[in-house]
Amino acid sequence: MMQVQLAVHKRKRNLVLATSVILMAIGAFVSNLWVFLAGFILVNGYAIGVMAWDKSKAKKGGFRIPEQSLLLLAALGGGIGVLIAMLAYRHK
Repeated sequence: MMQVQLAVHKRKRNLVLATSVILMAIGAFVSNLWVFLAGFILVNGYAIGVMAWDKSKAKKGGFRIPEQSLLLLAALGGGIGVLIAMLAYRHK
């Protein structure tokens, strides 16, 4: 069961990261601020959601998001979302 949850999480994570990085790259190369912001908001919103979900699962003793995924989200543009979630949800 845990392997299935991990595989589903990785697919969703990779899809969101790929989409947001592509949007941010297109926005940067075409000098379109709105496209860049769309990718930036997407990755940061996803980072906040994942951190909140991980914290709720930690309290219940359920499946946890691997730390590697959280660090990858922060490194690929979701650093602000991760920081907000750390402060809001007291996530380590």
